[in-house]
Amino acid sequence: ENIIQNRSTMKTTILLSVFMVTMSSYELHHSEIDSKQKLGLQMLDALRQSSSDAFSAAIPTLEEFHRLMEQIQFLYGENLQMAKADLEQQYHESVLPAIRRSFRNVISQGQKAAIDWSNIKLVSVEVGAEPRADFDVLPVTIVFASKKEQYRIQIDKALVIGGQWRISQFMRLEKLIPR
Repeated sequence: ENIIQNRSTMKTTILLSVFMVTMSSYELHHSEIDSKQKLGLQMLDALRQSSSDAFSAAIPTLEEFHRLMEQIQFLYGENLQMAKADLEQQYHESVLPAIRRSFRNVISQGQKAAIDWSNIKLVSVEVGAEPRADFDVLPVTIVFASKKEQYRIQIDKALVIGGQWRISQFMRLEKLIPR
């Protein structure tokens, strides 16, 4: 059973790596329409409500991943439907639970830090680089204020899919220290 799980994890890792390499060769055609700002607002709205439902708006959808797979279907050949089914299983069993767990951890850390989630305000959304393609993985930092303190949610591997920024499970909450 452990061997099957390791093969499945390896298959998912290889699949996502192929996505990144292949999609980085496509030009970015979609307007970002300040999608990173939208991501910051969606995140803060979900935190204000402590709502997984509101948080879902910032999560990459299975349909977005399927569209990416269809764009590079030449890599899958006759195995596209099987690859989609494998991805769907991984998405529901691993990806979504990990993202939701990460969201709950941010809420919990904020409560321990006495953050009043109902009164948070967006300060900025910062990215190290602009996306190079329709699919990219980049760090993003969402800076917000609570009372007179500033905090950031660091998302180490935010996804950009079709020009839209999406969160991943690789996020953490940190208090900003004034300079």
